[in-house]
Amino acid sequence: NFLFMFEAKSGKISPAARRGAGKSLETNVSDLFIEPAKQARRLQNYLNNCTVSISLREKKTGKPVTLNLDRLKVAFSYSICLEHFASLSATREFFAESGILGANEPWAPVLSLGELDMVARFLDSEVSFAHYLTRRPLIGTQLDYEGDEQDLLSMYLTNGFCLLGRGPEGKRILFHNSDAQV
Repeated sequence: NFLFMFEAKSGKISPAARRGAGKSLETNVSDLFIEPAKQARRLQNYLNNCTVSISLREKKTGKPVTLNLDRLKVAFSYSICLEHFASLSATREFFAESGILGANEPWAPVLSLGELDMVARFLDSEVSFAHYLTRRPLIGTQLDYEGDEQDLLSMYLTNGFCLLGRGPEGKRILFHNSDAQV
């Protein structure tokens, strides 16, 4: 019983941030990527700690949200963005290295609408779609990489995100022309 939560904030990277205004970029990244991750992580923790009953309601109608929590469940959270930010949003490391994201702050992998479209198009079964979404958050814990959404999907199509061990310590893996599968 998998629960996939997708949290999205409306907004975009401002023109000032695109021109290099550091404070503006930091604010935009926090609003669009970090805050949705924190909100999704709170819900993920709540759902993972609930055994049978929950108290959630739809925002607009106030109607209760019904979820069957009496079986084993694993909740995964993602942050959704409208724009494609390539490798900037594919990995946690860029946010951590820039100081925008603290070491212990929650992180939900950022998926663009384009990536969701690619995943839905290339992974033609519910099982493979769910498998991709359960493995995607773990890649960043196994290896420090620089690549975009197509590189990650190509890696999945090649090896199902099956990595043995960890990447080389202190080294960043660069995906170069590795998106041929997509």
